[in-house]
Parts: sequence; C-alpha cells; structure tokens
Amino acid sequence: MNGDAFWYKNGKIIEVRGYHIHDIIGNADKFGITREEIEALYKKHNEHMGQEGKAREEIMNRVIKDGWIRIRQYITKNGNSWSINFNSYTKQKKDIQNLISYLALDKQIMKNEDTVALSSVDGKYQEAYNGYINKKDGILSILEGKEDKIDLVENYNYFNY
Repeated sequence: MNGDAFWYKNGKIIEVRGYHIHDIIGNADKFGITREEIEALYKKHNEHMGQEGKAREEIMNRVIKDGWIRIRQYITKNGNSWSINFNSYTKQKKDIQNLISYLALDKQIMKNEDTVALSSVDGKYQEAYNGYINKKDGILSILEGKEDKIDLVENYNYFNY
C-alpha cells in the first residue's frame, strides 16, 4: 500500500495526492515541461495520458534530472519503507538532508527505524538505511550538520483523473 508522497526542489515541498505523474501533468509549468511535450511523449509510447508506463518513466526522469526529488512511502505488514529518487547525490545532498529533516523531525512521519532507499536516476548512487537493524545506521544519521528549513508549497493544483 502506498502512503505519503512528495516532490521537493529548492527548499519547497509539495505533498502529492495520488500519483507523482498526475502532479506533473496537472502542473506542467511548475515542473519545467509543457503539456504539449507530455502529450507527445504519451503519443510516442502509444500510452494513455497518466498511464504508468514508458512515457511516465521518461517524464519522471526528466523532471528529476531538472532538480526535483521524488519521495514515496510504502506501508507494508513488515513496516514502512521510503523511496527517494534524485539526480545527483553530490549536488543534492543538502536538499536530501532538508527533505529527510522535514519528514522525520518536523512532520514526524518518517521514523529512524523505517527503511529508506536513496537512489539516483542514473543508478550511480544507491544507498539504503534501516535503523531497525542498527540504530546508528538509520536515516537520521545523514542529517549531521543540517540546519536549513523548508517550506510547504501552498499554491498548487492537484490533478485527478
């Protein structure tokens, strides 16, 4: 079962209501892509608008490469896990720290014992944290030296089919 989901960029966080791709489609200009480009990609892959397929993957990778960070919580009978996708860990480490701090310390929905998988879209960086196995290896361990705050985006159109 899917839980909470977010987009993050430049100190702003957007709560996703449903699927990440629907937010891109409904707010294309905020994600640096046009509605026409989105429609062309779905047509190129012979898929329906909003479908979770090859067009979605291409669109999601494009906005992530443009600096957006995607996060999704998965709720299972074995506990919570989180997936965080980004372009470059080196360039976005501070943003990732800010995002985790907001979710774990401010909102208190991400727990240190949750499994958190960090991965770059090119596959060059992949790291998993699980504080349940070893408390010092939990996700909060990457927050050393983090002091910035982030803001919740208020003016945002949610897109529903």
